[in-house]
Amino acid sequence: MRGMKRLFTNINLWAAVVIAVLPLFFSDNLFRILSLGAIYAIAALGMSLLLGYTGQISMGQAAFMGIGAYTTALATTRFNCPSPVAFLASIVVSSLMAFVIGKPILKTKGYFLALATLGFGEIFFVFVSQTDRILRGFYGISGVPNFSFAGYELSSYVQMYYLHWGILLALLVFSQNMVNSRVGRALLAVNTDEVAASAMGIDISSYKLKVFVLAGAYGGIAGSLMANYVATAQPHAYTVGLSIFIILCVVVGGMGNLWGVVLATAILAWLRDEKLSQYMEYSSLMFGVILILIFIFCPQGIASLFRRIVSVAALRPLSRISLKKARS
Repeated sequence: MRGMKRLFTNINLWAAVVIAVLPLFFSDNLFRILSLGAIYAIAALGMSLLLGYTGQISMGQAAFMGIGAYTTALATTRFNCPSPVAFLASIVVSSLMAFVIGKPILKTKGYFLALATLGFGEIFFVFVSQTDRILRGFYGISGVPNFSFAGYELSSYVQMYYLHWGILLALLVFSQNMVNSRVGRALLAVNTDEVAASAMGIDISSYKLKVFVLAGAYGGIAGSLMANYVATAQPHAYTVGLSIFIILCVVVGGMGNLWGVVLATAILAWLRDEKLSQYMEYSSLMFGVILILIFIFCPQGIASLFRRIVSVAALRPLSRISLKKARS
């Protein structure tokens, strides 16, 4: 366990260094995509905790992002709240909503839970698109200001990149500490065998609800940052398609592998919104082909590919030493 914590610490430190120095070598266009990728990665991180550590499938993560986005949009445009206050309000509102809907629907399992959360996502979409007076219907709420703190406004892509990846890294460290604690071991027990976990005295429903609320809070954080980033909150941005994309990021990254999910989300966001978007009608087809190839050659996620590369690189010096000894 200590070795794993030391490994995570080293990876996190190196990641922080890389994040800090990237703006010295690349243009602003890259940070536009990386900022967006960090927002998706925050939502995917919450989904990874839910799907990878409790085995619960939720199709409503986009709805929680929408709740966070609309809360920030209303707080900043209608009530003139400072950005940090709107940010915290988004976390609270999305967490409360996750608690309210999680209490009854987490009694279901598997596909039934997926259908229940899918229904919640559709209800959210219909509600915000049909509420014209407050939420302005399909047009959404525009004019959301950039994130600002203590009078300093983050207006450039590089500044938003530092904000988004700083929050993502903080949430990643928090998530790593949680899954390596007693709570994480309890979640893995629930995911492995609920009957055995219950016999060990683990309150299954309580742990499932807590992780569901935490995933909703992560979605609210992502949605709040998205509203500041694109300066608007619109219904069509938070549909079931976004929830499916987030689940794909978790699966491609490797369920339960937090860093793998972050890397997969950044790569898939870059492919979908930057490289493949220029091919217009063929972009969805090409994106699907890439996903199929990933699932064929990396069925356990891209994290398994990196582990294989590291293990091969580590074994090469040992094989050379053993070969020299055999020759001598």
